[in-house]
Formats: sequence, structure tokens, C-alpha cells
Amino acid sequence: MAELKEYKYKSCEYTFLDNALTPYWEGVVKWVPLWVAPNLITFVGWLLIIVSYVNILRYDYTLQKDVPNYCFILTAFCVWAYSTLDAIDGKQARRTKSSSPLGQLFDHGCDSFSTAFFVLAMAQAFKLEGYQAILIFIASQGAFWAASWIEYHTGVLKTNVGQLGVTEIHIIVTVTHLITGIFGQKLWQISISSILP
Repeated sequence: MAELKEYKYKSCEYTFLDNALTPYWEGVVKWVPLWVAPNLITFVGWLLIIVSYVNILRYDYTLQKDVPNYCFILTAFCVWAYSTLDAIDGKQARRTKSSSPLGQLFDHGCDSFSTAFFVLAMAQAFKLEGYQAILIFIASQGAFWAASWIEYHTGVLKTNVGQLGVTEIHIIVTVTHLITGIFGQKLWQISISSILP
């Protein structure tokens, strides 16, 4: 218990997109009333990800059927909102002077669970085979575990590799869902050999 009380969050260097989006996040957090708890912001973001995937799940739970395009538009919106809320919850904690190790643990716990739904929604968009989705799930959770393990030993939470970090992943996922929502899942089924002469 003493370790939790002594914990101080230290992030790694920001990526290019983190720096580019910081003014947006700082602008958004100013619209959040001071009485809103940072953990509530985290929880609402997590709920958005759950809602977006449950909406997809209503149409297919096999990863092999076509899902209405609007589901992916909704998922893109929810991922963007989640990303924004995930970026501002810590800013809100600092604004309200309510930062705590337990809040950080709650944030990372919700992030970890959300990662599973990111993988499932992407697997649905691409109509991946079950084993492919499992491998991507293991890789994403493994990366999350490794970042936590490194933080435990170094005191710094490393959320990026060079200029590829969490923000970039969120944007890739958002854009992928937007493209799927516009063109449908069949777009990802086109083989390169069918387009080349």
C-alpha cells in the first residue's frame, strides 16, 4: 500500500500528434465543469467504446458477416470521443487538484479493457479469422503489459515507440472505421492481385 501512496505519474515524450492535438485537448477540458470528477470522464469514454462494440455485436458475433455501415461511423465517433476523453481526464485531475494513484490505476484499467474492444471492432471491420483476432489481441495486450512493466521499473509510462504512440493508434482506428463506414467491409477484402494487371 505504501507503493501506491508514493506513486507519481510520469509520461514519456509526446509524439508529433500529441503536441499537435494538445491545444485541442486543452480547449475541450475548459468546457468541462470543475465539479466533474476525472474518473467520470474516464468512465464515460470507456462506456462509449463498449456501446460502439455492442452495437456491432447486435449484427454479428462471428467476425464474418456484413455489418451495416453506420455501425462503423458510430464506432469512429466513439473512438475519437474516447481518445479525447482519455487525453483530458488527466488534465481535469490537475485542474481540480484531484490527481491520485488510484485514479491513474482506474484510467489504465479502462484503457486496457478498451483495447480489447478496439481489436474486436477492427477485426469486425476487416472480417478477420478468429485466430487472427486472437493474435492481434495478444499483441496489443502484450504491448500494454510491457508498457506497465517498464513503468514499474523505470517510473515512466512509455506509450510510444518513436513517433507512433497511443494517439496515432487512436487516429488510425478512427480513420479505418470511417473508411469502413463509407465504403463497407468489402473494401478490405480486395486482394492486391485483383487490382494489379
